[in-house]
Order: sequence, then structure tokens, then C-alpha cells
Amino acid sequence: MEPLTITVAALGITDLAINNIIKLRNLINGLSEAKEVLQDIATSLDSISKPLNTLQVLRTSNAELSNAARKDLEKTGVANSVNQCGETCNDFAKTLEKWTKHSGNGRLSLRDRMTVGLWNKEKIRTFRARIRSCQSIVQFAVQSTQLLIQLRSEQLSEGDRSSTKQQLQVLETRIETHLDLTKQRHEE
Repeated sequence: MEPLTITVAALGITDLAINNIIKLRNLINGLSEAKEVLQDIATSLDSISKPLNTLQVLRTSNAELSNAARKDLEKTGVANSVNQCGETCNDFAKTLEKWTKHSGNGRLSLRDRMTVGLWNKEKIRTFRARIRSCQSIVQFAVQSTQLLIQLRSEQLSEGDRSSTKQQLQVLETRIETHLDLTKQRHEE
């Protein structure tokens, strides 16, 4: 059976978060004069993107396993948490756009430089803390999803082994019956 992409992508977990992270990274990279203030945020965004990409391309062997993993992710709130990370990045991108509306061509106006680098330092620190929290959540999402898939896969394998064993026993009984019948006819 062809591997199926886990339905994490169908939940919209990774798409929303990745798009918002990319948007914020592009905005930060476009503000070359603000990089020293925002560089660690860009690094944290990279650290979030990598596990999200891993989560996005996670594969399962069948639809049953994929559906079970999706339901578990919904129940545990991982899907909601990862989406909130994306929303946090989107909100900060909007705020950063507002703070830098007087700037252009990657250069910050003096007013915007003061807004970003001085007046809103505490808001930037708060966002950094949120990003670190998001990074932990995304890492947890990836690890828990991989664990769920592994556990479900093991359970399905156990069921498959049991089913195969029963089929082999039925086949063994048929073969023995056929051999007995063959011996009996051969003697006749």
C-alpha cells in the first residue's frame, strides 16, 4: 500500500503556521537595519520551521493509522497549539509592519528605529518568549505525533500478526485434511 501523508496537513496545522512564519521571516529579513534587534527572532523562527516541515511530511502506512493519529492530535490540543503559534507570528508581523510603516527599501526611518529598538523593547522580549514557547510546542507536536504513529503502527502490526496466525492455522488444517484425503485415495 502506498504511504499516505498524515492528516496533520489536512488539519491545516502546518500550512497556517508555516505560512505565517515565512511571512514574519521575510518581513524581518527585509528590515536589514533592524536585524540586530530581531535576529534572534529570525533564528527562533527557523528553529520552529524545521520541525513543522518534518510534521508536514510525516507519512503513515494506511488511512486507519492516519485517521487515528489525527483524532489523537485533535484530542490532545496539539493542532490548536501549533495553529496558535502561527497566529502569534501573524499578529507580530502585523505589529511590526505597523511599527515600520514609515520605512522603506529595507532601511528604517529614525522614527521606526526608535519604535522598534527602544520604545517597544518589552513587547519584542514578550514575543521572543512566546516564540520560545511555540518552539517547544512544535517540538512536542512532532515528537508526540511520531510516537502516536509508532504506537498505532505497533498495534496494527499486532492485529495483523494475529490475523495472519489464524489464517495460517486454517490453511494448515486444510492442508492436513487434504493430505489425509490424498493418502486415503492413494490407499484405495
